Amino acid sequence: MTNLNIIFLILISIAILSCEKKIGKNQLRNQAQVINSNKVNLETIKFSDLFNEGSIIKFSPKELVNPSDDEILDFKEKLDLYEDQNTVLEDFEPENLKILVNDETFSESNHFVNSEWLDYYIKKYHLENYLKDIMKIAIEQEDYNAVKVLLKDGYIISSKELNIAKDAKIKADEIKKINLKNDGLHENGDPTFYDSNASMIDDILKFIEEKYNKNKIYDKDGYTNLREDANVNSKVISKIASGKHIMVLDNIEKNVIESQKGWCYIQTEEGLKGYIHKSRIASN
Repeated sequence: MTNLNIIFLILISIAILSCEKKIGKNQLRNQAQVINSNKVNLETIKFSDLFNEGSIIKFSPKELVNPSDDEILDFKEKLDLYEDQNTVLEDFEPENLKILVNDETFSESNHFVNSEWLDYYIKKYHLENYLKDIMKIAIEQEDYNAVKVLLKDGYIISSKELNIAKDAKIKADEIKKINLKNDGLHENGDPTFYDSNASMIDDILKFIEEKYNKNKIYDKDGYTNLREDANVNSKVISKIASGKHIMVLDNIEKNVIESQKGWCYIQTEEGLKGYIHKSRIASN
């Protein structure tokens, strides 16, 4: 056998071995994909598996990039499965956001979630038009960080939220008086479970009042249309100049079709009432 033939045989052998290795790797990869797929199908992750009334989650979403301990690593694995199974808004129930709001003044609370998770899920599932109930809970439970997150994510403060905050302050002040008078007990002897030292209602009310009073029209065209109903095809009542102060009376979210969500019911300085999309309102 000539040297040329020997070299030819060696090259063929190398090629055969290379093909076998490649086939073997593909088979392993396919097997792993099947195993992972079965794992996802068998292990359905619910939102309550990530967050519940007993959750203590001090870490933020950013810390999942490089998990620093087993707790965060375990959470990340569950989160990845959950998000694989729930990819779009239709898969996510906005009511889930309620568990991400902390009850800051409940002295017996065993629950805490870093407020950055509220921001995370609002952005991930585009929940900007599903925050009215969450804002109410955030005010009543005096979660100042949650209130600030909701404002950052586009919520417009209306007179509804202003009144909720005022009522919450009245209630908090009454309980504070009871705590001082009865050493933290109701007149019937039951504990109030309200931690007056943790109260943030004064800061929340001040913050909300400032945002409400700053509500004004902001439109790059120099004006925006005040409409008779909450949709772009509705009759135009008036044109409001950019920079003009307005009173926001309510946010439109429930019991309307999707295209009508995200509108605000407002009143102008001249007393005209109608609808403007919240993207045309600024409070800074």
